[in-house]
Amino acid sequence: MPDQGTGTTLTCATSGFQTGVTNIDYNMSMTRAAVDMTHMGTTGGMAYEPADLPDWGELTMTHDLDAEQFNVTGGHLLAIAGETVTVTFPDTETIAGTMFCTGITLGAQINTRMTCTTTWKVSGALTFSS
Repeated sequence: MPDQGTGTTLTCATSGFQTGVTNIDYNMSMTRAAVDMTHMGTTGGMAYEPADLPDWGELTMTHDLDAEQFNVTGGHLLAIAGETVTVTFPDTETIAGTMFCTGITLGAQINTRMTCTTTWKVSGALTFSS
């Protein structure tokens, strides 16, 4: 039976960015390129081999909106170079890796909780632990 998401936390090791997280989506857009190895002597079809390095994709999070939350240690969140970002799930499993913020979207509606969405690009390898 799957676990509930209540209790999932986000830790940003350098910037100290912290806010009430309401949703985390790990966009399973992980890709590994196919390197074209075709040459003039190839027969039967194009020849490919897998690239050595995968692209681990992005992490998108929805947070409670507090305008001050983007002024973090080291400047504005979008100005921070890569830092170790760790998502810890209620069962203590984690996803961690170097990431940097690539986008912030703010939202406000009448009689509704104000939220923002941040997008984080993974740079390098990810660590999955249980």
